[in-house]
Formats: sequence, C-alpha cells, structure tokens
Amino acid sequence: MRDDGHLVSLALKDPTQYGKLIEKHWQTMIGLAFQKLGNLVDAEEVVQKGFVQAYRSLPSLREQNRFLPWVARIVSRMAGEEIGRRKRSGAVRLQEEIIEGAVAAAPPILSEQHNQVIHAVAELPEPYRVTMTLRFQENLTGIEIARLLGEPAGTIRSRITRGIRLLREKLEHEVRPSRTAD
Repeated sequence: MRDDGHLVSLALKDPTQYGKLIEKHWQTMIGLAFQKLGNLVDAEEVVQKGFVQAYRSLPSLREQNRFLPWVARIVSRMAGEEIGRRKRSGAVRLQEEIIEGAVAAAPPILSEQHNQVIHAVAELPEPYRVTMTLRFQENLTGIEIARLLGEPAGTIRSRITRGIRLLREKLEHEVRPSRTAD
C-alpha cells in the first residue's frame, strides 16, 4: 500500500485518486467516530462528512504524509459537534442504551464474557475508550495512536495502562467463572 504523502499528491492532481485515501483509512475513522458517538449510522455519516471536509481542505495540508492524524482530528471534531447538536436538541441517548445497542450488535458467536468486555470498554471515559479501541480493536501501536490523535506518545501509553487497569477493576466484578457446588 502506498504511503499517504504519495496518495495525497496523486489526489491533488487527480480527484479520482482521493478514493484510495478513503479506502485506506475508512475503517479506522469509523472506529474512532463510533467510539465517540456510540451509533454506527451516525459514525458513518460523520466519517463521510469528515472525508468531504478533508478533501475540500486538502490543498492546505502542509505535511502530506500526516494525512491520517489530520483527517482523524477532522472526524473527531465533527463527532464532537454531533454530540453537541444532540445535547442542544435534546436527542442525547442514555449511555446504557448506547451500550446495550453495541452489545446487541455484536455477532451472536461472541461469548458472554466477550460481550461484557465490549460493555466495559463502552463505559470507559472517552479518552480511554477511544485509545483502547484503537489499540486493541484496530491493532494500532501506541506511536500510531499518538500520531492519529495528535497526542504525545507518553499520554497514549498512560491511557493504555490506565485503561487496562480500569477494565480489569470493572471486569473483576462482572466476569467471574460460574462456580457450582460439588
């Protein structure tokens, strides 16, 4: 796969080439938006709008090889704006409804313990939830997450460590093997 700098150069010369950047980063952006919004339909809409905005602003991108963190900031900002619109319009969903939807959307082959982990991640505060999702669902390294979010690598390492600790504490109370009396 070509690097982002090369793909941005191609897209600036030939708009049809922009699709390669979208294809390369679509899933990562969906994961990022979904973790903020808790709704796949809204996440897809925000990501689509984010890529359109990024395309319109593409000539202003100074470091073409930094397309991913740049578009991630655009999508993240747009997701935040969507949350603000929800709050202003009174359309804020209860966190439990969002979590239940995420668990219900999980493939039925997942174990109950896996569903409890998904539920626990969804309940983490946003910075941890996004970081943990990018690390363990999208399989990005700490350095890649730092670049993507425009955060210092040390901050990301701390969020991963703290996120794991928060999950462990939460799951110790929820995920216990059933014990039967002998």
